[in-house]
Amino acid sequence: MGNQSTYNEFLSKVFLNICVGLVITFAVASVCYMTGNVFLSVAHPFAVIIAQLGLAWLFTYSLYRMPKAVMYVCYVLYSALLGVTFSILPLLYDGTSITFAIGLTAVIFACMAFIGHNTHIDLSRYSTYMVIGLISIIAITLLNIFFIHSGGLDLLLTYVGVLLFLAITAWDVQRLRAMYLQSYSDSELSSKIVLYGAFQLYLDFVNLFIRILQIFGRRKN
Repeated sequence: MGNQSTYNEFLSKVFLNICVGLVITFAVASVCYMTGNVFLSVAHPFAVIIAQLGLAWLFTYSLYRMPKAVMYVCYVLYSALLGVTFSILPLLYDGTSITFAIGLTAVIFACMAFIGHNTHIDLSRYSTYMVIGLISIIAITLLNIFFIHSGGLDLLLTYVGVLLFLAITAWDVQRLRAMYLQSYSDSELSSKIVLYGAFQLYLDFVNLFIRILQIFGRRKN
């Protein structure tokens, strides 16, 4: 069984890759906005979204079949594509709101990661409820977008989404130890698990950020 120092090294690699993904996302978003290429996310939103979903599916369900280099390329491409999507945010919210949301998300994310790493409560006992909650939020959000059109329901879903992704973040961090124990004796698999764990937590951060921006962001007219 791996020792604590190698596990800490494993964690460091995971969080380093999370940072790399986030830097790519916000850098691409900034470049697209400043160069006037926001049209990519406006004129072809479904193409961008479908590409993101395809990469996410490939990344998640091909862990044992893809080489590490291909996984890393998928991770970078996904981060960049999400940056293209996020390039529209400065058109909707002022820069101070976006900066505040990024900072607040980082603080909250770090707190939940700390809790997930140190708690002795087995969060996997609640994983079924988290998954059901996530599916329910997605389904109700789609219904609200296309049929209900309720601002109040949208706000409620945003607050519930924040609470849900706080719990999921802690759970995902706690799961890292099990992933590490599964792979520490296989360097190739371990490097893939690092990227897989980073991708899951990257998605947690992004989902928290979007909802925190919706709650605290000042919209432009």
